[in-house]
Amino acid sequence: MTEGSVSGDTVRFSYRLPWATLGLPIEYGFEGAASPEGSNERVEGQLRNSYTGGPHDIAWTACPGTGRCP
Repeated sequence: MTEGSVSGDTVRFSYRLPWATLGLPIEYGFEGAASPEGSNERVEGQLRNSYTGGPHDIAWTACPGTGRCP
């Protein structure tokens, strides 16, 4: 299951990952803001999961042309 939406600068998505060692899937949900500083390279917000709860602050930053950040 994967769902998501973008409205203005608000980003929401959810997904489920199987965890064989736990014997059950864990569901994740994120809500945050895209480019809060006015750039188009950052998403930050809060991530929750069905195993440890949350919220946990998290941010993703794009690294154009590299495919990954150093």
